[in-house]
Amino acid sequence: MSDETAAAKAKRGDLVIVGRKVGSFAIDHPNSEYDEYRICVVTNITREGAVKAYRDRDDGVAHRLDRVIGLTSAQFVPATKIDVDAAMQVAADHKWPSGQPWMPFDSLDEVRTVLKGCLFKAQGSS
Repeated sequence: MSDETAAAKAKRGDLVIVGRKVGSFAIDHPNSEYDEYRICVVTNITREGAVKAYRDRDDGVAHRLDRVIGLTSAQFVPATKIDVDAAMQVAADHKWPSGQPWMPFDSLDEVRTVLKGCLFKAQGSS
């Protein structure tokens, strides 16, 4: 989530925020596109340390990043900086109006805001 993270290498078990553009198509309504962001866990990496696959806890299946339709971004946060289990619980608690869990987030800013409480405090800070 920072410039520092961009230079780092991902590891299995890190958090990854997957962004994608999604289309909405309905009869008698104009087509529309919108962005959605999901909080996920890294399951596979390349030799260079890039995220190769992730698990989205709503289905528990590993998804290859190169096969995500409409992928716009994949930003990882090292597990040393964030409580991954707490972050995944935040994702599960973000519910659809029907009450079903795992509703995607509308913006990266929204994800950053909800994940602030899951970040570990830096040593020496109060």
